[in-house]
Amino acid sequence: MNIGVLLPRHARYRADHLAVVFEGQRLTFVQLNRRVNRLSNALLAAGLAKSDKIATVLPNCLEQVEA
Repeated sequence: MNIGVLLPRHARYRADHLAVVFEGQRLTFVQLNRRVNRLSNALLAAGLAKSDKIATVLPNCLEQVEA
């Protein structure tokens, strides 16, 4: 199974289950999936293509989980 399939699958079948808790913020699988998709679409719109590599420099934060 591809790791890229896991989040959408959980978002479909376990939508309201808790996926992430970080410093008082709580996201369900469907909420996390929406945020990941938003970031992915923004990167595609910025010109990144499938198989391109990116790096992040972020502290421990919810955005790091999304990336």
